[in-house]
Amino acid sequence: MTRHHIKRKPQSAPPLQCKCKPPRHRAKKRLHQCSTTIRVYVSTINYKIIKQATFYLKRRCFDFIQKRGQHLLFTIVVSALLIAADQFTKFLAVTYLAPVGTMPLIPGVMQLQFILNDGMAFSMLSGNRWFLVTVTGIALVALLIYLLFRRPKNKLEYFAWLLILSGGIGNLIDRIFSGYVVDFFAVQFVQFAVFNVADCYVTIGAAMLIIWLIFGEIKAYREKKAKLGDTNEGN
Repeated sequence: MTRHHIKRKPQSAPPLQCKCKPPRHRAKKRLHQCSTTIRVYVSTINYKIIKQATFYLKRRCFDFIQKRGQHLLFTIVVSALLIAADQFTKFLAVTYLAPVGTMPLIPGVMQLQFILNDGMAFSMLSGNRWFLVTVTGIALVALLIYLLFRRPKNKLEYFAWLLILSGGIGNLIDRIFSGYVVDFFAVQFVQFAVFNVADCYVTIGAAMLIIWLIFGEIKAYREKKAKLGDTNEGN
């Protein structure tokens, strides 16, 4: 058999391949495009929000410093001077009074007596150092925010709170760094707790607040009475 008589099988054409992706792949691609678009959109919105918030905070801080800069500076300076005076007297007590224990100041009225108090007045809450530090710190931060951002209109109220703030910070410094408060003023003619300059600040401030409240109530009563009188005259 010659080669001319060999029958060759006809070669079949290669199958056509569809270049288009299946629907599943197209759905994934669209989902990816949508998610990318959403991410870009969200990041743009977040950037705008952060930019606006930053601008607003800068504006508020600038307005606050511009309007209340003098008040803020005055509060800080006066409070710092009061605290420095308290700490200086405690330093003198530790240096000169501690070796002798007691020293007469006004005979029959008051004497200097060196005492380390780890509690409050009359040794209340003695041994609860960090509890006192936490409670006092929270109260002083709230008071400081009130003085700086909600400035009292009445000067008597303002100075009363300023004295209380300074006295509280003075004793808080002792509790944090030493674990106790240095007391050295002792009243002789009556049974009373030994106290220090910071306690005097707090006591005087509390008395000023009471006076301010009393005068405020009297003023409000007079204004109310005057309004009632005007109403009766009008009728």
